[in-house]
Amino acid sequence: MTPVAAKLLIVLLTAALLAGCQATVAQVKNAFQPELHPDLSEPDARLAARTLQTALEGQPDAEAVAWRSPTTGWSGAFTPLRTFQTETGTFCRDLQEDLAAPADRSARYRLTACRTGKGVWIVQ
Repeated sequence: MTPVAAKLLIVLLTAALLAGCQATVAQVKNAFQPELHPDLSEPDARLAARTLQTALEGQPDAEAVAWRSPTTGWSGAFTPLRTFQTETGTFCRDLQEDLAAPADRSARYRLTACRTGKGVWIVQ
């Protein structure tokens, strides 16, 4: 395991423990909604999904969490912008996603995600 992968694993495990998160790998992968980014490979989509969960669960507003695929060249970052609670008590966050493809293509998205009772953040 590379030092970067080890650090990411530590961050993910710490965030899960602190939040009492019981999310499964399948829940985290599905939360990313890979259909929004059909060009990402399965491993890249999993990496992005884990990074998204880390950013939403543990990062303060305006602090980005980045990811980079060592094999495909894709990279991205998630920056929580605002945290709020809905009328029904659900915690949600507005965020910015920056996505960069290997061929110098990039995109920026504004999204909202809300936290389920099982501790998984779902993009709305």
